Amino acid sequence: MRTRLIDWYFPLLVAALVLCGTNLAPAILNGTTRWLLVLSGAAIAVTSVAGRRVWRSGAFMWMAAYLLLCLASAAWSEMPTLSLYKALAACLVMAGMFSCGYVWMQRRAQLSDLWKLFYWLVIASLLVAVLGRSGEGLSAAGGGYYAGLTGNSNYLGWMMSVSVAPLLWRVLDRHASTRQKFIYVVLLVMAAYYLLQSQSRGSMLVVLCSCFGLLVVSGASKKLLALGGGTLLLLVTLLAAPGFGGELYAKYVLKDTGLSMSAAFEKSRGAPTEESFAGAKQGGFLGAGYGVSVGADPSGYRGGLSAVGYGREKGNSALAIIEEIGLIGLVLVLLLLLHIFGMALKAYRMSYGREVRALIGLSTGLWFGLVVHFNFEAWLVAPGSAESLFFWGYIGALYAMYRRVIYEARARQRQSLLVGGAIFE
Repeated sequence: MRTRLIDWYFPLLVAALVLCGTNLAPAILNGTTRWLLVLSGAAIAVTSVAGRRVWRSGAFMWMAAYLLLCLASAAWSEMPTLSLYKALAACLVMAGMFSCGYVWMQRRAQLSDLWKLFYWLVIASLLVAVLGRSGEGLSAAGGGYYAGLTGNSNYLGWMMSVSVAPLLWRVLDRHASTRQKFIYVVLLVMAAYYLLQSQSRGSMLVVLCSCFGLLVVSGASKKLLALGGGTLLLLVTLLAAPGFGGELYAKYVLKDTGLSMSAAFEKSRGAPTEESFAGAKQGGFLGAGYGVSVGADPSGYRGGLSAVGYGREKGNSALAIIEEIGLIGLVLVLLLLLHIFGMALKAYRMSYGREVRALIGLSTGLWFGLVVHFNFEAWLVAPGSAESLFFWGYIGALYAMYRRVIYEARARQRQSLLVGGAIFE
């Protein structure tokens, strides 16, 4: 019963967790209910047989090593209580969401059902975008970047970026009817429009990585068509509107600041990155303690899971990890990510059929895009953030998909060997 519950609950859980970071229904979806939702999802996964089985996987082993280091950091932390509470929250989020995603994907009838995880998330994200209004931006001229109901344009851009991949898959789905494809095209255009309105450069990189992943696994003819069509469109655009390229560069790369590239970066991400780099230099091998911001006033921490009022913005996840749990912590995270990427490569090599390869390419491209993104927004060390909650749930589902592809490929190989042996007997 508990395992069947996860079939419909997990996609709703993912959407609700993302909405907890918006102003769509703050009385119902807020920081407090976010933890209750995560706890309920983790409880469902942990009490299921499949949820406990994933504990023996390679990914979970590396994750457990990282979480144990986070917990142990409370022993040498500058703020032991904060490190302990935040490490417990990380255990709940990473282990709970990963297990929940894994169990959910294991129960899907088809591999392409992975995209059903995004069903409510896409609807919720577009609703937040459509019902919102402009937020305050960084432009010296006072122009705001569109933030929807999030209050943060970068967060809206992230919501749109994770919506593009499942919509693109549906648009390219050969089994979808003409009417369905029309609806998906409209939704895809809406997601792309609000992504551009947010002017979130990191989120645009997520989309580029997703599309690149799909392009890499496509056949030679599709690659040639995509590259040739893109080049032709670019040339026609530049010839028809010579200043269009400059406008795009000023709007989306410089974000309407009117500054140089280095100055624009300094204005938006310069200070957090410099402070994170300074903190990382003091982190050493073991760090200052999970959740600790080196040099921050400790009086801002009021106890409990929330560190609101304490610390500072961290501009890069890798630097933040070194600052908090040292170089050893960064190595463990890299080993975890490399293990998952290795599973993706193995699944791709053993996959059968172009549709499965396309599924692996697009979904892995989205995963890689999120890895790139957390190097501009340090949400990987913020377990309560919507980006982190989604990331670990998605990774769990993706890992289950890779293992299913490998298992089914090995089953086909054994079957072919049995058939071949029967022929020669």
